[in-house]
Amino acid sequence: MIKIQLIFLLILCTSCASWFDGNREGIFVTIGAGASNLTAEYSGEEDMDTTIGTLGTKVGWGFGERLSVMVAKTNHFYSSGGEDVLSETSALGIQLYILQNLYVYGASGITNFSNEVSESAVDNFVTGTGTIFGLGYNFAKHYSFEVSVSAAELDQEDITESGLTAPTIQNSTSFMIVGQVF
Repeated sequence: MIKIQLIFLLILCTSCASWFDGNREGIFVTIGAGASNLTAEYSGEEDMDTTIGTLGTKVGWGFGERLSVMVAKTNHFYSSGGEDVLSETSALGIQLYILQNLYVYGASGITNFSNEVSESAVDNFVTGTGTIFGLGYNFAKHYSFEVSVSAAELDQEDITESGLTAPTIQNSTSFMIVGQVF
């Protein structure tokens, strides 16, 4: 399933390349990868502090050279108690260029947490609230460094009902290199 999604994204990006003229006005797509320091607070268990892999994407619309609205998604992958874990936040937000190459962004939305990174995890997850705040710097025409902070809160009753080993609060600081197409 993931291979099909990646092929579709590649086809979409290459077939729509004429949309992206280097200006920040109009549609934009960013894809980034990096590392995060994640802390998680578990109810009745030992808290966790670890370094993990992170993927991030943003799709949005620029209203000029400074302001954009976007849908952002951040995925954190790690192991806890011998199980693979996926924590993903999907959020709606804004991005603002405060200088020519320096921008800030913020988004708020939904966090999903699953103990299994597989197709069967679709029915086995817990949902909560999540926020993402970040700072980025364009060091080349289509590349940026980003530092972001994300926070997620899951409801303890939902965790208990699902049977998952999930944190009630999860915070991360991410460092990513981002490729972007305007």
